[in-house]
Amino acid sequence: MIIDSHGHIFPHLDGPSGYASRAEQRRRLQQVIARDSTMPVRRKRNAAIVAAPTLWDPHDVTERGAWDVDFRATTMGRIEWTHGGEDYYLESGLLTSPSGTRTIPGSPRRAWR
Repeated sequence: MIIDSHGHIFPHLDGPSGYASRAEQRRRLQQVIARDSTMPVRRKRNAAIVAAPTLWDPHDVTERGAWDVDFRATTMGRIEWTHGGEDYYLESGLLTSPSGTRTIPGSPRRAWR
């Protein structure tokens, strides 16, 4: 029998994560999500997938193109923001992995179920 025991340590997505400030980290994450069309954005009130841009002006790829959307990391890897009075969210591989979560509660007993 082989038993693998190891841990992963990642900064929470709501912290600076190596950037000079939380604001800079959020802006970079907002930019990555705005440019990556493989991650579906959903409207919070009905979970409908939204194709229209909600994070960044598609005609301005510079920093000036970033929209002020109250971009924020919440629990369990969810990223949320508000654009035009409507709330949106994203949950995707990188963001729902341990690096994007506040906590992943569990015990050794749970792992064997």
